Amino acid sequence: MDITRFAIEKDRITWTLLLVLIFAGISSYLSMPRSEDPGYIVRTALVQTGFPGASPERIELLVTDKLEKYIQQIPEVDYVKSTSRDGLSVIYVTI
Repeated sequence: MDITRFAIEKDRITWTLLLVLIFAGISSYLSMPRSEDPGYIVRTALVQTGFPGASPERIELLVTDKLEKYIQQIPEVDYVKSTSRDGLSVIYVTI
């Protein structure tokens, strides 16, 4: 027997089966465990400092070097990487 013909001829069975599947799907969705904020640890910090109009050499001398020295004194720090661009100092700190 053809499935389509059976579904049309026995419409009460089809509607009942459809409603059971919809309610089972909704019930499964609502009882599904979910973690909105997954537990992971960020081990890299970003220190970004703006100094508008300054050259990269001046930013390196006045901002980046001083911040790097202070950051490296923290015992939990593993690695420090920095870049200096026109008007911006960016320091990546790996903990």
